[in-house]
Amino acid sequence: SAYAVAAQSIYMVRQAFTDAIQTNISYEAGLVDLKRVLGNVTDNDMKAFGAQAIQMAKDFGEPIQSVQDAMNALAAAGVQDKASLSGMTNTVMLALNTSDLTDANTATELLTSSMKQMGISYSDSEKVLDSWNASADKHIAKTSDYAKAVSKAGLTSKIMGISLNELNGIISVMADNTGKSGEAIGRSEERRVGKECSQGV
Repeated sequence: SAYAVAAQSIYMVRQAFTDAIQTNISYEAGLVDLKRVLGNVTDNDMKAFGAQAIQMAKDFGEPIQSVQDAMNALAAAGVQDKASLSGMTNTVMLALNTSDLTDANTATELLTSSMKQMGISYSDSEKVLDSWNASADKHIAKTSDYAKAVSKAGLTSKIMGISLNELNGIISVMADNTGKSGEAIGRSEERRVGKECSQGV
């Protein structure tokens, strides 16, 4: 009936209004959390971060909450200068759109851990993701497998002078030959390289 259609329309408008209010509340709360983590930042800085989050959400088709979750997690992990925080957040959003990594917090954790262990500059985060995606296109291992393996074995590999590209190659061979997960490969490689370190190889 016409009444039912009208009632449904009113409900949809109210729901959309309610959702918009909730999104705005979550957005403001996200900025408050980010400011708390970053500490010494101006209101203009926070407006800029907010504008970046909104633009990234539009560019990548991700919820604003996912972008802000990534920003907050990165800041908590020590990525706190403006350029690095913006660039790393952009890379996390790229990961969600171009790989099997589908959770912002997981992508953030694996990316920051891997880069810290390998001593790679945050400005090169997109290159790191590209290297994992390119390897995943050619081998059994997925992007998440490379990320998990490097986050496990990155430090010991760096100590032994193994570069990211070389480590990616090792992961590719092990995945192709054994079918093991990235986490398992990372643990195995960490033990192997650690043993060589202790033996002075």
